[in-house]
Order: sequence, then structure tokens, then C-alpha cells
Amino acid sequence: MMILPEKEVISQISSAMKRFEKVSDDNLLHMHQTKSYHHAAIMHAYYILTSLIYLAKPALHPYYVSRWVQYCLEHNVASKYVSASYTCFAAILCQLTDANIRIGKRVGQLGLKLLNQSDSFMSELPLVHMLYYGYVGVLFEPIQSVIQMHYRAGEIGCQIGNLSLTALHKMFHYAREFWAGTNLLKMKTDLERDLKAEEYNQSFPFLGRKLNLHYQAVMILIWDNHSPDLNDRSDGSLWDNEASCLITQMSCLVFLGHFERVHYMGKRWEQKYEAHQSEQLVYFRRMYAYFYYVLAALAISRRKKKTKCSEIDRMISTVRNAANYSSWNFRNKALLLIAEKYSLTLENSHAEPTYADAISAARASKFPHEEGLACELAAMHYERLNKVQQAATLYHQAEDCYRSWGSQMKVQKMQDKVTNLKNSYLNK
Repeated sequence: MMILPEKEVISQISSAMKRFEKVSDDNLLHMHQTKSYHHAAIMHAYYILTSLIYLAKPALHPYYVSRWVQYCLEHNVASKYVSASYTCFAAILCQLTDANIRIGKRVGQLGLKLLNQSDSFMSELPLVHMLYYGYVGVLFEPIQSVIQMHYRAGEIGCQIGNLSLTALHKMFHYAREFWAGTNLLKMKTDLERDLKAEEYNQSFPFLGRKLNLHYQAVMILIWDNHSPDLNDRSDGSLWDNEASCLITQMSCLVFLGHFERVHYMGKRWEQKYEAHQSEQLVYFRRMYAYFYYVLAALAISRRKKKTKCSEIDRMISTVRNAANYSSWNFRNKALLLIAEKYSLTLENSHAEPTYADAISAARASKFPHEEGLACELAAMHYERLNKVQQAATLYHQAEDCYRSWGSQMKVQKMQDKVTNLKNSYLNK
């Protein structure tokens, strides 16, 4: 297969963006009126080609998607694949620079509107929603709403017999549930049901591997007596698959307090990200990787009394920028990282109100696991300052949050921390 220079790929993306910039939303929604067998055949060919290219040569995927969407715009094509071409191009834009993300949001939302106008609404919804909510909407809309849309699209995919897209929606659904702090006991029940579904596990072994990884993580966090070890292997050949596995494991290990391991996996993620920047990544996933990586880096820096401020500041800045797109999804994370850095540098007058803001933001976004984490880290900050009462209060708050999340393992750890805190205070 040919290898295109990067500048040629960028040129095609830029040309497609300029076409969108020249036309108003209203015109874009009403311009696709040209119907012909010739156009329909070419649109179908582009759909097949871009799907195969994504699997075989991901670095070329943006090039062909850009050509696809330009063909739609140039010929005013009326086809059931128009909304898919829009949302696929939007997904690519949302993995590039921040300047492109706003355009990606506009193009993606236009794709959803075109879908609603389409006669093929039901048959195309699973694909369009996978592209939009998997790569675009997840940056701007509350993650809980995105989870509901993945569930709905997966159900429709099952009804129309498109089990491959149903499987992809299940993958997105469970990954986002895990990151959103969905009750772990509910996730356990749902995962056990889907892991027993032979039609998925036999036809889509990659789905079984992904669901099994989430199941392992859920069982560990619940603290089931038969919890398996969290598997560190990635069986997926695609970088995108391995990235998802790494971040799920990083998330679980943060709550276990294994920061050295999280830091190692974060470095591994960074290396892979640098090596695959030309491929379609999930910007949303990158924010979670940075969140866990920086938490680990700060914890290690506190212990070793060494701080790499430039690296930490760069990642915090990236997460703060993501909060500009979705305060709901990212503001609490940015605030917690900032509070942790203030605590590390002994800027306590800034750290303490920032911890409080991080806790409030997580509560407002209905992230019980991250509210619990913010309470726990704030308690550890006060404990280092020998402020026993404040620390105990926050450990109790963390315990309540973790109980709501369904993590008996974390509930027990918070109870142990309070007991140890009281014992150390009495022994003074």
C-alpha cells in the first residue's frame, strides 16, 4: 500500500475544512439534493474504503475521509452515507489541534441533523452515533448522556442485525461507564450477562477481551474475594485498542494506590502516543491518561522530593483546556491536579480551597468515584499538616462516596485510614 507524505494528508484535511467554512449550516443541511446511481456507488465505495483503511493503515484514514467528505460537498450528493462522512470527518478533526476541535463539533452536529433528515435513519444511526458519540460528542456532552446514546445505538444495531456496530457500542459503553463512576455492582451484573452472550464472544473475540478487562477491574475495585489480577497484556493489534486497555488499567491502579505502576504505564502511553500521532486517536481518552499520569507523577514527586514541573504543567494545561470544551467532564479533574500541585509545592493557602472546588465539581458532575478520590487526597493533604479533624472528616466523606460507587475495597481503606489517624493522634 502506498505511503502518503504527511503534508499531503494535512492538505486534504485543510481543503475539506475550508469547504465547510465557506458554507452556512442552513445551506449544508439543504444542499445534498443530487441523486444518481453513479454518486451512490461512489459514496458506497468511499464508505467501504475508509472502513478498510482504518483497520489496515490508520495513518491514511484521515486522507481518504477528507476526500470522501469533499466529494459530498462538491457534488451536493444525496446519499445515506452523507451523515456518516460528516461525522467521520468530525471525529478526525477532534483528534487534531484544539483549533480544529470547534470545527469538528460543528461538522459532527451537522452530521446528526442530516441523519435525522434521512430516510435511512434507523439503518445508519448505529454507525453515525458510534462516530459522533465515540469521538466528538464525548468531548462536549456529559459523559452520562453519551453512555445512554451508546446504549440506545447498540440496541438499534441489534434490532437491525448489525452486530458488529452493536459490539463497538458495547465497548464504548462500558469504557465510559467505568470512567463515569457508574455503580460497580451494576456494572458487574451487566458485564456478567454480556460475557455469557455467545453471539458476541464467538463472533467478536476482541469484544470479549475488552469486556473481560473491564470485568477484572470492576471485581478488583469491588473487592470480591475471587478477584483476578488485572491483566497487563494487550491482545489488540491496533494502537487504539491498546490505549484503551492501558487507561482502564491506569484508572484501576490509581484507586488501588499503585502510583509507581500508574506512572510506568503513563510513560508507556506517552511513548505510544508520540509514535502514533498521525493516526486517529480519542482526544477524550488522552485527557484521562494525563489525569492519572499526573496524579501518579505528583505522588511520586512528593515521596522522592523531585518535581518535573515542565512535564506536569504541560499535562495539567492540556486537561484544563479540555475543561473549556466540557466543564462537566473535565473541570473537577483539572482542579484536583492543580490542588495536588499546590500541595506538593506547599502552597497550602491555594491548595485547600482548590481541593474544595474539586470535590464540589465532581459532586456536581455526579462522579462519585472522583469525588471520593478528591476527598481522599484532600484528607491526605491535611494529614500531612497534622490537621487531624479536617483529615478525618474528609476520609469519612470519601468513604460515603466510595460506598455510593460500590467499592467495598475503598470503603474499607477509608475506614482503616480513619482508625490509623485516631490511633496516631491518641499516641501523641
